[in-house]
Amino acid sequence: MKCGKVSDLVLGRSVLKIARKVNQRKDQPKVGGGAALLPEFSLATAMEMVAGEGVETAHFALARAVNSLSSRFAVAGFASLSITLPEEAEESFLRAMMERAAAFAKAQQIEIIGGHTAVSRSVCEPVVSAQVFGKLSEPASSEPSVGTPSGGASSEGELFRAREPL
Repeated sequence: MKCGKVSDLVLGRSVLKIARKVNQRKDQPKVGGGAALLPEFSLATAMEMVAGEGVETAHFALARAVNSLSSRFAVAGFASLSITLPEEAEESFLRAMMERAAAFAKAQQIEIIGGHTAVSRSVCEPVVSAQVFGKLSEPASSEPSVGTPSGGASSEGELFRAREPL
C-alpha cells in the first residue's frame, strides 16, 4: 500500500467491514465518521494521528482530535496521547513537544489523563496519536452534518487551526 492515509475503498473493505461484524451498535463505523458518538452515555471520542511536525506534532494531533469532536457537537474534556519517537530524539525534544500540547490542552480546558511514550527504530520522525473524550453538547445524530465527508471542518481547516499560535 502507498504511504499516507489508507484509501476509502481499502478502509471500507478491510477495516470497517470487519469491525461491523463485532459491533452491535445501530450507529456503525463508517468512512469519514470523524468521531464516535455514544449518546446513551452522552459521550463522544475522536482519534487523530499526526507525524513529522517537529515539536508541534502532539499539539497538532490533539487539535485535530478536538476539532473532530467539535464538528459532531461534542465538547472535549480529556485526552490520551500515544507518542512514538525515533532513536535519535532527545529528551529535550519530547519535553518541548509535550509543553506545546499541554499549553493547547490548558487553553481548551482539556486534561491529559494518560498515554504511552516509546522510542522505535521503525520510525524516522515523531508519530503521535491523540484520543480525545468529550460530552455531547446537543442531541447526537448518527449522520454527519452537511459540508465535508468527515461531517465537519475539512482536514485543511483542522490543520490550519492547529497551526495558529496559542
